[in-house]
Amino acid sequence: MSKIMNKNIDHHCKRMTSAFSDYLDNRLKKQLCQRLEVHLAECPDCKMYFDTLKMTVTLYRSLEQEPLPEGAEKRLFATIKLARSKNRT
Repeated sequence: MSKIMNKNIDHHCKRMTSAFSDYLDNRLKKQLCQRLEVHLAECPDCKMYFDTLKMTVTLYRSLEQEPLPEGAEKRLFATIKLARSKNRT
């Protein structure tokens, strides 16, 4: 397979895999769902990646939700804000 063709396939797979989470959350338009399903039927690498992601999401959703310790959310967002400000400089 030529490098150009392989690069196009890689780009197509990256575009498809970026939609997997939205697909699992039923947030994609019907047309894109159909394209993604066709791609999964034809691409064993993406199918394996999708199946793994789907299983991970299913297992995560089956876990009991633990309440966050008091103030944890506030500290988390403060840490994220600090990290973003450091990356901008």
